[in-house]
Amino acid sequence: MQKEGLFMMNSFFQKRPHRKWTWSSPDGSTKNEIDFIMTTRRQLFSDVSVIARVKTGSDHRMVRGTLKLNVKLERSRLMKSTLRPPRALSQSPETFQLELQNRFQCLEDCNEVDDMNDKLVETVHEVGAKFCKTRRRRTQKLSDDGR
Repeated sequence: MQKEGLFMMNSFFQKRPHRKWTWSSPDGSTKNEIDFIMTTRRQLFSDVSVIARVKTGSDHRMVRGTLKLNVKLERSRLMKSTLRPPRALSQSPETFQLELQNRFQCLEDCNEVDDMNDKLVETVHEVGAKFCKTRRRRTQKLSDDGR
């Protein structure tokens, strides 16, 4: 978790022991804190607490996090996000559309829905990569055997 930059927010706020446990054993003798709220931005939380009054029908108690959001800052982050088209598309949208139309003509030969979907996705990826800079993909966290 430290390697990924995650913070277990339950540990940042002091609570009495009976306000910290989130799981109890079936016989009720053992109680542990095993449910957590994790984040990469710890300054967003003003409190994390366990809700004891809500009966969930489970042996776990709910964990509640109280956020302190700066709405203006979050809105500006959203506006700067990847929702806007890249410069290459805004400068030459006709070229992009023409390239897509030419490539989509190969879909007319498809009879199977799965085959058509595969070719459609492949075409959009190819044309998108040609016109837009792609972000570097994250490396796989776990190997196929779970290590």
